[in-house]
Amino acid sequence: LRSRGILVSVRSQRAKAWTETARVAVHWLHRLARSSDALCRLVCARFDLDALSALLRADARLPKAMALALHALYLTLMADQQFKRVIATGYAAVYAEITADYARGVGVAEHSLYTL
Repeated sequence: LRSRGILVSVRSQRAKAWTETARVAVHWLHRLARSSDALCRLVCARFDLDALSALLRADARLPKAMALALHALYLTLMADQQFKRVIATGYAAVYAEITADYARGVGVAEHSLYTL
């Protein structure tokens, strides 16, 4: 399939369960960050440049529900100026890589980082 330009993935039940647990955790962080400015700053403080760059790099390969949950979290955390600087730096660092992936057909336009 890959030789014909079709990307396919197979996930085990264990991987599906882990993905759902991670999505629920991201959703919880999003709700926590929305509850107060102090908690938003606390959540922001846990995202360093390396971790955020890895998440941005993997975004197009994440399941749709997980990617959308992360995008909602990013938008909420952008209320914090320090987080805004970190995500801008991370996005600039991985921009060429995620653009090349997108050009190769990895990801979907309406769920990509380009829509943030």
